[in-house]
Amino acid sequence: MYADLTTLCIHEASSFRAAIAHMDRSRLGIVLIVDEDRRLVGTITDGDVRRAILERTTLDQPVTGFLAQKAGTRYANPITSSITAGQDAWLRVLQYHKIFHLPILDEVQRVVGLAAME
Repeated sequence: MYADLTTLCIHEASSFRAAIAHMDRSRLGIVLIVDEDRRLVGTITDGDVRRAILERTTLDQPVTGFLAQKAGTRYANPITSSITAGQDAWLRVLQYHKIFHLPILDEVQRVVGLAAME
């Protein structure tokens, strides 16, 4: 599990461009968008960036604007798991949903890490 929250997370007031730059620096292929309390607001993945480029999305808009564009699509609601579920359960979720990244949340829905398929 990746637990360096400064690498994983970016605040919801950030721009879409800043989120892409943050993702590029981390080299994880995902950035977790969080509020002031570190609660997960949404995710932006490499795939989201590719789709945004094809749709000519404005890069300087707030990430919340981009997440609103995702609303109503199959990419809108990130799949998450609890910290108490453990690594075996996280792996099953990743495999079942055929995803590469799984945000891990604590009991009050704050981001505590990221499980990744390697």
